[in-house]
Parts: sequence; C-alpha cells; structure tokens
Amino acid sequence: MNWLSILLKDMGHEPPVVPWENLVADASARDGFVRERAVIAIAKTGSDAALPILLARANDWVVQVRQAAYAGVGLYLTGQYIQAWAMALDELVALDRAGRTDHSPLLERIKSFLSTPENLCVLKESSRPRTADVARWLFAFELAIPLSDEARFQQLREAILGADIVVASAALSAMSMLSPDRRASLASEACASAFSSVRAAGLRAVLTGASPASESLIRTMCRDASPNVRALAIAELKDDREGLSEELRTAYRTAGSAKQRAVALDVLCSLGVDDADLLCRTASADRASQVRAVAATRRFGLVDGMACDQLVLETLSDRSPRVRRIALARIRKGAQPPNAQALLQLVEANPAAFDLLARVATYLSPWDRVEFLLSATAHFVADRTFLDGASRELRMWCADMSRCFVQPSLQQSSNILRHWAAVRDGLTLDLQRRLANHLRDFRVLA
Repeated sequence: MNWLSILLKDMGHEPPVVPWENLVADASARDGFVRERAVIAIAKTGSDAALPILLARANDWVVQVRQAAYAGVGLYLTGQYIQAWAMALDELVALDRAGRTDHSPLLERIKSFLSTPENLCVLKESSRPRTADVARWLFAFELAIPLSDEARFQQLREAILGADIVVASAALSAMSMLSPDRRASLASEACASAFSSVRAAGLRAVLTGASPASESLIRTMCRDASPNVRALAIAELKDDREGLSEELRTAYRTAGSAKQRAVALDVLCSLGVDDADLLCRTASADRASQVRAVAATRRFGLVDGMACDQLVLETLSDRSPRVRRIALARIRKGAQPPNAQALLQLVEANPAAFDLLARVATYLSPWDRVEFLLSATAHFVADRTFLDGASRELRMWCADMSRCFVQPSLQQSSNILRHWAAVRDGLTLDLQRRLANHLRDFRVLA
C-alpha cells in the first residue's frame, strides 16, 4: 500500500475493495471513464504488478487516462520499487517506442531514476527472461550514462562478443567513446565476434588504426569463415605468403570438416598459387557441396568463351542446389545458357533440379523456353508434383508472352506442336486455353 492509500485510510476514507482481476479488466475497458477510474485504483494499490499496467495505459488514446497513468507511474520512482521496474521493462520499452504523443518528460524522469549504478545493476541482473528489444534498450540506455574508460570498454566488449548482431554493431559504432588504446583493443576483440559483418568492421578498424596490425592477427583472419573478412586480411598480407600457402595446402588435404576444406581452397586461390586451376578441378568431385561450390565459383573466374559455356553445363548437372545456383548466377551475368535439349537432359537426370532449370530457361528465347517446359512436362506427366510445378512455370510463360513479338521458327513450331499434343490433356482447362491462345496468336496452332 502506497502513501496515498495510507493517508486516505487514516482519514477514514477507505474505499470499497475491488477485486484485482476486475481492476485489470477495467483498465482495458472500452469506456475511457472506466479506464481512468481503474488506473487510479490500480496506482493506489502500490502493487509491483500495477506498474506494467500503468506504463501500458500511459500511451492511452484518452488524455485523462494518460494523465492518471503518468501520476501513477510517478509513485513508483522510488528505490523500494526497483524490482517492479526490472519486471516491467517490456512495457517501458514499448512506451519508449510509442508515437501516440510525446512521452519524453515522463521517460526522462524514469531514465533519470533508473540510471544510478545500483538501479542499473538490478535491471541487468533481473531473473526474468530478457527479450531482444529489452536487451537492446538496456544497452542504448547504459550507453548514454557516463562511465569510466575501463567500464565502457568492458560494456562494449561484452556487447561485441554477444549473441545480438544489432547490439554488437552498435557497440562497434560507439568505439569513439574510448581512449585510442582502448579503441585499438576493442577493434581487435571485434575480430572474434560471431558475426562476419562485425568481424569485417573490426578488422578494417585495426588495419586503419594508428598502430600497425599484428601479423598473427592478419594470418588468423586469412582463415576466417567469411569471404569478405578473408579478402581484407589477404590484401594486407605482406610477408610469408608462401608459408601461408603451404599451411593451407596441408589444411586442405587433412581437414576433417567441409567448411575447413572450403576455406582453405578459397584462400589458396586468393593467394594465386600456380596450381589453383588443378586444385579446383579436383575439388569439383569433392563429396561436400560447400567445397564444390567454392571450386565452381573460382573456376568461373578462370574461364571464358566456350569453356565458360561448358562449365555452366557441368555446374548445372551437379547434384547440389547450392552449386547449381552458381551457374544460374553466371547466366544472369551474361553467360550462355544451355539450349532446350540440354536442359531437358539435365532434368531427366535430376527431376529435383526442374525449378532452377526453369529459371535458366527464362534466358532462352520464349519459344525455346516453352519447348523445354512442354517437353519436360511430357516426360513427367504422370508425376502429379512435377506437373504442378510445370503448370506454374507454364502460367509464368503465358504472363511473359504479353511482351513477346518474336516469331518461332518452323523447327520450333514443329517441336512445340509435338510436345503440346503430348501434354495438353494433362493440363487444366484454363491453362490449356491460355497456352492455346498464345500459340494461335503466333500461328503455331491453326
């Protein structure tokens, strides 16, 4: 019971007791007068459970309800209620983000009360599970409080090495609050973050700092899981590139995990070893798709012309979607896609690749594309799942044909007619009608 309730009771004005459940329900009632009375009554209870309700109603759409909630929240700005604040952080964060009206005067009072070292310690050590929003709010709140250089360093270090990328990135952006020596130490700590973007930013800070980066750190970052981080480190590697190459060659041969082999292969190629092409060709048969993906990416950087066209076909035949997507990316950048017959052979060998091969077919002429779609559908017309996917692609072809002015060749028309006759009856009537309309428009059908 708070001081106001005690004073009223001593004066003989003790109100009738209303069950707590009723007060909570009334605080969300549709009638603003009911909500206002409930908020006043809830505030008078002095209960820790009242604070979240008061904070929620502080953003009420009725001015009088907000004012009552503001007054009620003010009663909780004393040390005896700090545990209640620790349990109401979700509602406080929601109020801080609310935009119905300007809550800054109330929020400044609250933050001023919570900003003492003792209160902040209670908030951080609360046993209640902390949401990401609350953790981020607490970090930003603590960031605005003056701290010693050592305390600030520990705060930022903990955030950078934590499990929240938003907090880690914000901590790295706050490095300027530290002394130069601490700043350099924090940048080095960031190179051990769980997030590649933070590691990359930390490494950039190390490389552009006043003190030269240590060779051991650069060599360590050359083996990072992120290609961006590795590229930064390799570009700064000055001495003993040959020694690093030998280390990674050994790691590639003996590494147990696919990730380690993939990183080693990629770094060897980045270092420009003489047998990079041979290594990648050998790695194209690796059992791990991660390694084959690195090999395919690197091989595309070494070939052009007909060799690139052949590599596209080879990569599209890979059993892994990860590797096949690399070939699709090269086609999007201008590589020549395989023709309709080659795509059909690929889908016959691996029906699961149809969706990606259908994307490849969009880079063919519209008539080669529909020839591939119809021929693939004819081959798997008994497979209901495949037919559904093929029907979806045929509808997309129909939609794209509204922008087509290319006439089919006689050979294309002949092939399309043959496949159309084989699949027509397996398609829905609506799709049959739409396809037939386009085929008639270009005189493929009479």
